[in-house]
Amino acid sequence: MSSLFTLRSLLAYRGVSRPALEAFRDARLREVFRHAWERVPYYRRRFERHGLGPDDVRGVADLAALPITCKEDVQGLPADSLDTYRERVTRTSLEDLQRQARERLHPERAAIVVVGPAEALVPALEGLGPVRVVQP
Repeated sequence: MSSLFTLRSLLAYRGVSRPALEAFRDARLREVFRHAWERVPYYRRRFERHGLGPDDVRGVADLAALPITCKEDVQGLPADSLDTYRERVTRTSLEDLQRQARERLHPERAAIVVVGPAEALVPALEGLGPVRVVQP
């Protein structure tokens, strides 16, 4: 709840800067990464195999270093599947990637919903893209 409160307080100020929002985002990312490292043995092993320690993720720029894992990767696969996953991903062709993107990604249907007082939120969000206010 403290993170939500912090975000609300950041957005409450009309002139909240992009660097302030990025600093908040990066702090939350560090918290989530450390939580996974300390409390989820599976992720700790994955991070260690990729040479990552609890202080190696400092912000969004470090996300590329994280091993990719999705639900399908861990359900019903042989024991070494996660160990060979990165190698299999690197063998994926550009054509395969583009075909999967066309089939599965639909940015025209994506939306980000922010709930709260429009007078405080709109000025903070306008620099990020178009903002549409909907009243209940």
